[in-house]
Amino acid sequence: MLATLFEGRFSTWTSKPYMPQTAVPEMILVVIFFLGLGNVPAFAQVSGMEASVSSAAPSIPVSGGIASLAAAGTSTTQASSTGSQGASSSTEPVDSEARAVIGFEQAGASAASAEQHFFFDFFIDRKMKHDALSLWGNVRVASYPQQIDTPVAQFASNFATNVGNLKVNQLAETAEFSTGLDWHPAMLRWPVGSNALRRLGFIFSVGAKGPFVPKSRLSLFQVPSTSSPQYPRFAAQFPSAAQSTYVGFIPPDRDRFYRSYGAGIRFTTQYRGDSGASRAPATYTVLFGQDENVTGGTFKGAVAKIDVFYPLPLETKGTRFLFLFGNADLRLSRAENTTPFVLNAAPASITGAEPSVAIIATPSNRDVYRIGVGVDAVALICAMGGKC
Repeated sequence: MLATLFEGRFSTWTSKPYMPQTAVPEMILVVIFFLGLGNVPAFAQVSGMEASVSSAAPSIPVSGGIASLAAAGTSTTQASSTGSQGASSSTEPVDSEARAVIGFEQAGASAASAEQHFFFDFFIDRKMKHDALSLWGNVRVASYPQQIDTPVAQFASNFATNVGNLKVNQLAETAEFSTGLDWHPAMLRWPVGSNALRRLGFIFSVGAKGPFVPKSRLSLFQVPSTSSPQYPRFAAQFPSAAQSTYVGFIPPDRDRFYRSYGAGIRFTTQYRGDSGASRAPATYTVLFGQDENVTGGTFKGAVAKIDVFYPLPLETKGTRFLFLFGNADLRLSRAENTTPFVLNAAPASITGAEPSVAIIATPSNRDVYRIGVGVDAVALICAMGGKC
């Protein structure tokens, strides 16, 4: 039988929080309403600055894969001065931005199994009345875990097809959002070369992540034999399962989202072309605060959040690029090193509803990470539709 490693706080499912599928659309609608996107043409139009998201992207054959999709990469921020077009300099601040990304990611937790997902990510930064202050928001929806065993080259070349073949009932299993303010005074802006502007901002963030359906992450194992050296420690840690034949570890049935808040800094590098259009800014964000997702479902102790986003150019000209990103949520406390149990998996016929199965709820308190790559969402839709 397959032997599986786990600790007392079992969390092979804790790579990301999930939420009931029926709750995903409601969360997205609430966030969109909060950000006030309903009155914004296309993706964003703020104070004379219009964020255009490849509305005139060329047709891309599906077989072209990621490389050809990125050829129609998003010009996410396009600035124009009121009453005059193209008059702004290459280092003029650009304070309004929107990007929509579809991609593929791997998410996991410390000493736990990782999962792969398709995802949709939408980010917007809207300049407020004061030039040094902006309101930003981020919505992210991930699909059900994907079991993809094709070679990397084949997966990349058929990326649009793979996304298009995703079943409708697997489009959204997890959702999360965050929003806040970014204060970036003029004294903390400086040019980088002739076509980029860098700024340092102080940000505040609040957000929430949806808990997943507990049954979808039920893991079933055989209880160690009473003659096993593991049994005394197992019985002491899980007394309710000591007399059972099988044990099932499952996340708690939570009636609230996993909430989070924090404050920190964000470095933003904005790129400008000769025509005034720019590709998506590169960002590096560090936050300190609290997050229920990595502290057992309650606000307990400090958490550091690190997030990096970079539009990687594929060629020396044009706007061809891939979106690369990575982030980690780290609990700032002393690590616990324990001896894991090595248990045999329960037979496939065991569902967890049998009287011989003891069910134990185990909240997550592990550090989590996420890495991935994405492409412009509009370009991908163009590729799947054959025209734009």
